[in-house]
This record gives sequence, structure tokens and C-alpha cells, in this order.
Amino acid sequence: MGIKFISSHKAILRIISSIILLSLITILFIVIGKHNSTANDDGAIIVLINNKDDNIESYKKINYKKNDTLFDLINDNYNLNYDLTVYGHYLKGISNDDFSIETDGSSSWLWFELFYLKDGKSYEEVIDFNNYDEISISSGIDGIELKNNMIFAINERDSLHNSSVLNNSNIKIENDENTILYISFIAILIIIILAIIVLFLIDLIKSIKITPINIKDISIMVFLTALLFVQEELLSFIPNVQFTFILIMLYGAVLGPKKASLIVLVHVLLDNLFMSSFIPTVILPMLIGHEINMLIGYFLKGKNTIILSIGITISSIIYSFLFFISTIFIFKIDPIAYLLADIPFDIILILCNILCVILLYDPLYKVLNNNINPM
Repeated sequence: MGIKFISSHKAILRIISSIILLSLITILFIVIGKHNSTANDDGAIIVLINNKDDNIESYKKINYKKNDTLFDLINDNYNLNYDLTVYGHYLKGISNDDFSIETDGSSSWLWFELFYLKDGKSYEEVIDFNNYDEISISSGIDGIELKNNMIFAINERDSLHNSSVLNNSNIKIENDENTILYISFIAILIIIILAIIVLFLIDLIKSIKITPINIKDISIMVFLTALLFVQEELLSFIPNVQFTFILIMLYGAVLGPKKASLIVLVHVLLDNLFMSSFIPTVILPMLIGHEINMLIGYFLKGKNTIILSIGITISSIIYSFLFFISTIFIFKIDPIAYLLADIPFDIILILCNILCVILLYDPLYKVLNNNINPM
């Protein structure tokens, strides 16, 4: 049977108009947003680069001008090896004539720390971290506003080292005695969620006739996986604007949990390999979040737009919450600071997903269902 094409001009116009609308929202976000923050005034920062053996490779005071960005400042003073991801400029290596640090972004990586001088005092030749407040820790170089007398520390880390510029100071580092408790908590939470999903799938499989996946089904799944992966990577430079959630919801509704789960699993593995983020703290929240979204799509099959919008909003919140849990407990980031920084991106994700449901769900469902499950 040949592939059926959309015969309704209204459906085509609806899809095109939704893409244009999403594009306009994206442009508006880029224009008015401050994803790569600029300096409000002239000033200077100290850049400290620390290797995995706790040795400071570089100590440099760099002047900046109003409207400069941190990435431009670092890029102008060092040789950088970086990728541009949904989180902005992701550093993998930094060097100059005196040193070179290269990581692979998975087994080794660069970690950033920000310190702000208390009471507006001037720099001294020797840094006394008692005079500084550590405001935030970040794994991305964009979105950090340049402020006078700020210290920007770049630390090399791997599975065997937990480096920090503070290790070279005489300040006592207070180790978090609850680290094991936090890791245990997130592990138990993940196990509980996975157990619920597995039990549901086992119960579902028992209640239906089990049939092997044939060549035609595999071909369809490969195409849909490629579509899911390609659209996400093409839109990865735009924070939280994507068609991933709506497609996964549709896959759950049209293909059912078994086939859709395989697509989700392959997509998550491919996405993290491609983005150099193949670590459990990223893979597990993403996999669980997308599986929940897929199951919501399966359960809400045939429901009206309002219910589908509520469903995709719930799945978006759960997805963001899973990353929130893993980030604050594993990386020990201030939860309030994380929430304040993440809320605008969560709002963009939810609005994008609701818009996709309103404008795209019905025409895409008809196209997929008519071609995959013909009467």
C-alpha cells in the first residue's frame, strides 16, 4: 500500500501556520531574552583555571566593556573547544600558550564556579575566599552576567577527581555528609517510577494479544525515530522549543506503549550520545519523563484538545521536576537559584507543547493513524 498524502488543504495550512507561529515565538524569545547575558558596565574579572590534580593552570585578570558577554570574553583570551547545545556554549576544552585542558564531555568535563567579592572591595594579589560569596555553580557558560570583581573558576573534573579552586585555598571545605542520602533518595525515586511503568506494561501485555514486530513495523519505527531525533537536533539551539513531546504523545496514541517505548529508548540514547551527555543523571530523568509523556498520550487517546493540553502540561512539569531533583541532589546546586533560573524555560516548554497540541495534534494524528493503522 502506497503512502497516503494529506488531501485536506485546511490541514496543510494548519500545520504550516503552527510552524510559522512557533518560529515567531522563537524569534521573539531570542530578541528579548538574555540567554547570553551582557555586562551592564565596564569592569574586570579574574579567571582561574584549575586542572584535575588541583593545580591552578592560569590566573588572569581580564578587563571587559559594557555589553560584553562572558563567552566572548573567554573566547577572546583563550583557545576554546566547545559545542553549541540547547544550554548554549558547552565548553569541552580550554588552552593558551602555557597550558591545555581537553575533556570529552562525558568521562571528563569542565565545571564552573562563580564568586563575588563582598562589600565591593578591590582585588588583592592573593585571593582570600573569605572575602567572597559563592553565588552559583553552573555547567554552562551562557546566561552568566559579567560583574566587576567577579571570579570565574574553570575546573577540570573526571570520575576520579573532584577539583575546585577552593582546594588551593586555606578555606576549609565542608563536605556534604548527606551526599549518600541524596543519591539514595534519587535512586529510590527513579526505581519507584520505573517499577510503576514496568508493572503497567506487564499488566498491559497480559491483557492483549502479543504479536512480534514485523519488518513493516520496524521500518515505520525507524522512520519515526529518525523524525523525532532530527527535529530535536535541528531545534537544539532554541531553548525548549521543539516537537518532541507532541510526537512522543502521538507515538503512544498511535503505536501503543510497546513500540513507542522502543522509540523513546533509542531516541534518548542517540540524543545523549550526540550531545555528549551520556551520564545517568541526564539519561534517566529524560527516559522516565518521555516514557510518562508517552503513557499519557496512550491513555488520553481520542480525548479532546483541553484534556490533551492538560495532559501534556502535566508531562512537561514531571519532566522538568525529574531534572530538578537530579540536578540539586547530585550536583548540590541551590534549589531556589535553580528554580528561578529554570522557570522561564519551563514556561516556554509548556506553552510550546500546548500550542503544538492545539494546532498539530489532530492533523498529525489523522496522518499517522491512517498510514500506520489503516482500516
